[in-house]
Amino acid sequence: LDALHERTALLRAISDTSSDAIFAKDREGRVRFANPATVALIGKPAEEVVGHTDAEFIEDAELARRVMEVDQRIMQTGVAEEVEEIIPTRGGRDLVWQSRKTPCRDESGAVAGVLGVSRDITEHKRAEVELRRAHE
Repeated sequence: LDALHERTALLRAISDTSSDAIFAKDREGRVRFANPATVALIGKPAEEVVGHTDAEFIEDAELARRVMEVDQRIMQTGVAEEVEEIIPTRGGRDLVWQSRKTPCRDESGAVAGVLGVSRDITEHKRAEVELRRAHE
């Protein structure tokens, strides 16, 4: 029990201090876990995120549909993917997030949901564009 408690505390510390968004969704697309960075990205209180689908908390219906479509594909194929997702902010600025999404499996090996880690690569993408323009 002490080892389990220690592991849980360590995972919580990693999750809580990560600047990357770390999340887990069930087979129906409901968020089962969202670290503070995920909640900050979404811009809503945790209680409006955990237990809900993207369609319930992402105001842009088309964006919610695209995110859920990728999640469903990963769960159906059982194959992890790396995707770039453009997330508009309330300030009118688009952020580019690189997400590694992988199927989450239960004890029997069946896909039970999706796990994801997303990183804001907006500045990296902006720098790439500027570098390309400088070389033209």
